[in-house]
Amino acid sequence: MNVRQFISLNILHPCLHIVNLLMPKNERNIFFLPHHNCRHDHYDVINYQADNTLCLINYMLTHKQYNGYTFYILHYDKTKEVEYIDYCHKINPSIKCIFIYAQNTQPTFKQLLAFYRCKYAFTSDIYYNFTSKLKKQVVTSLGYFTPFKSDDLHLDDRRIDMLRNYYNHSYSFQITTSKISSHIQCADKGLYWNRHRVLGFPRNDIFYQSTNSNIFQQLEQSVQMKIKKIILFTPTYRDYESRDSEKHNIFGFPIDSNFMLNINNLLENNEAVLIFKLHPWQEESCIIDSTSKRLINYRDIPFVCNLYKLMAETDILITDYTSTYFDFLHRDKPVIFNFYDLDKYEQLRGLSYQPIECIAAGHIVKDANQLLNALKDTLEGRDLYSEKRKYIHQLFNYHHDGNSAERICKFVLGRE
Repeated sequence: MNVRQFISLNILHPCLHIVNLLMPKNERNIFFLPHHNCRHDHYDVINYQADNTLCLINYMLTHKQYNGYTFYILHYDKTKEVEYIDYCHKINPSIKCIFIYAQNTQPTFKQLLAFYRCKYAFTSDIYYNFTSKLKKQVVTSLGYFTPFKSDDLHLDDRRIDMLRNYYNHSYSFQITTSKISSHIQCADKGLYWNRHRVLGFPRNDIFYQSTNSNIFQQLEQSVQMKIKKIILFTPTYRDYESRDSEKHNIFGFPIDSNFMLNINNLLENNEAVLIFKLHPWQEESCIIDSTSKRLINYRDIPFVCNLYKLMAETDILITDYTSTYFDFLHRDKPVIFNFYDLDKYEQLRGLSYQPIECIAAGHIVKDANQLLNALKDTLEGRDLYSEKRKYIHQLFNYHHDGNSAERICKFVLGRE
């Protein structure tokens, strides 16, 4: 949300506040707003496992204590609205689900009227303007990350003050995964400390559920090869790379055909696949090797494959400065950190921890040879960071039981 959008909505704020005052509130009406990135990642109420709000909706649909409720659900795909309604009705016909199309991150009057009918709202998107809410309305930010990189602390004073005013007017509670996460987000956003609750992320409940996943079989059919291990590479987006004239490979290293050949041989020898999920803009600065069937672009997977369902089956995670790391700790599986641009990233974007090596429970690599050696070690079963990983998991994920959605409902709605 930019300054102009914030100011324009606040000019209308007195009128919107009066409209909200006049609208009767129903305790069984709930407003749901998934994160706006769901539009690009094609996450929705059906393909839901990566977004906390979508996970919470599905949890509530399967529990009869919410029979008789009405859910107002914002969505990002006009063509699937009937499909969404049918899906929810099949799970629980006793819950009325009303879907409202969200064209951008700012609320329309239709969306606000839906919100004004509700006592409760849940969202993963901190950019939606809830400043016209009444004190008796409870808006809960379920969050969408555990802090790794810096957020609002790098902004100028005017914008920081604006955002802190916005957060405290909009949100009753902020859900986090740990006390250290609460402290960092409290400093970043300025949301009052007493509004933070360490209840865990609903999307991480998937790591504790017994699922009959057929991801391995579907991937084997796709590449027509035996697969024993899945490696997932989830780098964060770097805006400065889009301005670089020199191309690099998907790992950020200089183009080297021998390196990619060695990667392919390593994958073949261990009957593994490496799936990489890049930001769409990031692909513009990469040369992607298309000769290996064992190197798979996430967007090219020929079946619906939610990132968190994939993570639940992943054996090794390669990442960098993204909070996906903290979520993957629930898997207790090896992590490799690709810090090829650590100095530059820390200077231009900033990190929440210094030195970053203290919280990185896994191999740290900064060039192609180090990555090959780390992958070889890990694929051969040498888990050198198991104990440190458990320690970091305890520090950043207080709950390890898969019951975060239940805890949040009990706390906010007061229902078992």
